[in-house]
Amino acid sequence: MTGTLIQIWFNPLVVTQTWLVMLFSIINWIVVFVLEGFVFPYQNANVPARCGLATSTSCFVYSEVSRTYFLSAVISGAIIIVAVIIIYVHAKKVPSAVTIPSSHSALVYLNVPDFSSIATTMRSCAIVNGDGSVGIDEGILLIKNMLHVSDTVMTRSSNVQYELIFRFTPPCFRRLFSEAVGSILIYEVRDGKITRHFQHLYLHEMDIGRMDGMTGYLT
Repeated sequence: MTGTLIQIWFNPLVVTQTWLVMLFSIINWIVVFVLEGFVFPYQNANVPARCGLATSTSCFVYSEVSRTYFLSAVISGAIIIVAVIIIYVHAKKVPSAVTIPSSHSALVYLNVPDFSSIATTMRSCAIVNGDGSVGIDEGILLIKNMLHVSDTVMTRSSNVQYELIFRFTPPCFRRLFSEAVGSILIYEVRDGKITRHFQHLYLHEMDIGRMDGMTGYLT
């Protein structure tokens, strides 16, 4: 839940410092595990109490439960707050060294002037290619639920289950499955650039499986 709560806090921005999210998720898990498994149990003592039922065989209560039952949640929440603060500070103090032109195909597609309205930071999400063009990590598009499924096609992530089933469907049944699913809205990608062209295609028309031109970055 740590990563989910951090992302909810930053919505509608996508948290791109995934290494920080993972770090605090691990820290949170370890802290709660140690508290619940090795600290709180040894602070409790069995206190005799009046039985609620005549048939009860053990009527003990634990002495510290009323004081410790909420501490794990409080400490976990404090760790999440610290994580949010550190992500804010990291985004402000360690900006991306790569300048992204406003003409970048991802910005044009998203219809935003820069990525500050999309992601917490672009550091480690942008690279400069050998030809001087700027590449943007395709994971940024998850904020719009878009996914690159072949060299030339980008579609909604909600359609991925059909694409996965299509991949493992025997070739002789693929067209049948494709027509059963129906046409899907796609955006065209050419030479790593998102075009403004979109259309409806069947799965067997998307060239699914051909990903030789995919680098993980959009230019």
